Amino acid sequence: MKRRFIICVDDSSKEQQDALTQFLKDKKVGYWHWFSDVWLMTDPQRKWTASQLRNELESLLPAAHKLILQIDGESTWSGFGKTKMFDWLKQTWSKD
Repeated sequence: MKRRFIICVDDSSKEQQDALTQFLKDKKVGYWHWFSDVWLMTDPQRKWTASQLRNELESLLPAAHKLILQIDGESTWSGFGKTKMFDWLKQTWSKD
């Protein structure tokens, strides 16, 4: 079963947000980023822990507040917005 994380960042610049997005792309993990300060991440290889992510993100976003939540087991979600913004959640986040 893949690991899932919610990454929340506060007080980050646009450049730092872009760096975090690039970091996730480079690590070849799945991610969803439709809200400016929130990333959902899936790790099918189970390489990451919340602490490891925090440590890596500290160097990318040194002055920003960060919260990384690891979601184990089943989770439910509900949202409102553009239909296409939820495609990734249906296809990747919700499936093992």
